[in-house]
Amino acid sequence: MNTQEISNFVNYWMQLGCSIQRAGIVYGYYAEDPNYKGGVRAIVEAIYEPPQKGDVSSFEFLPDDSQGLVDMIAEAAGLERIGW
Repeated sequence: MNTQEISNFVNYWMQLGCSIQRAGIVYGYYAEDPNYKGGVRAIVEAIYEPPQKGDVSSFEFLPDDSQGLVDMIAEAAGLERIGW
């Protein structure tokens, strides 16, 4: 898991005083969770912050001409969009 990238995402939000909500699209893969019978875990390897507008209680993704390219690069790296 890319912990530095996740830390950077959270630290930026904290530098804003947690007053502007942000969201990122997370990329990674699914793997068997050995701790639970039949369990599956999501392994996050990257976060992409698309253009967005946020305020104290919400955010909105804005149109993003780069999203297709980002998805293509992630797929080439063996990753898939697993959430936001």
